[in-house]
Amino acid sequence: MEDLVDDLFGVIAKTGVTKPVICGLSMGGYIALRGVEKEEKYFSGLILCDTKSESDSDAAKLKRAAGIKFINENSGSQFTAAFVPECFRPDSIITREKEYLKILNRSSKTSLVGLKACLMAMASRTATTPYLDKIKIPTLVLCGEEDNFTPPSVMHEMSAKIKHSEFHIISNAGHMSPIENPGEVNLYISGFLKKVFI
Repeated sequence: MEDLVDDLFGVIAKTGVTKPVICGLSMGGYIALRGVEKEEKYFSGLILCDTKSESDSDAAKLKRAAGIKFINENSGSQFTAAFVPECFRPDSIITREKEYLKILNRSSKTSLVGLKACLMAMASRTATTPYLDKIKIPTLVLCGEEDNFTPPSVMHEMSAKIKHSEFHIISNAGHMSPIENPGEVNLYISGFLKKVFI
């Protein structure tokens, strides 16, 4: 995870962008939260979609390890075929079939090393919860109403610890809320960005 955060700052340095608003979905949220914890001064705002600040519990770490073992004994495509559908609200697989299949196909082509490294990164990440009440930049927190991985109750609790945050539940969405209900997500993001850059 620290390597991914270093990559984030490398991109900011290389592009020369000044104080961007960082938006992270799921694992991207872990990177965004750690990046803000490390160097908040580089950012103007924070958007967190379907993610959490807590590190993995022992049970979750064992599940990641089981995932790595499954990939070793079977294949990466079999792992993603089982995992990706869990990220979506069941109805979204039908109503957003084109987007769903695009993500499924892209995920199935992820290298085995990359796939297992992501599982290891998530299992070994540190908790950013102690820093939440120290965040000074405006923060938007969005959660799919049927998110099974980071449910609204968990994300609302996280948002409540961030002083300058607003929280919204995205209707008709699971863990992939920006894909499942882009209209609602974009509406909240666009309103948030207007406030940040006034």
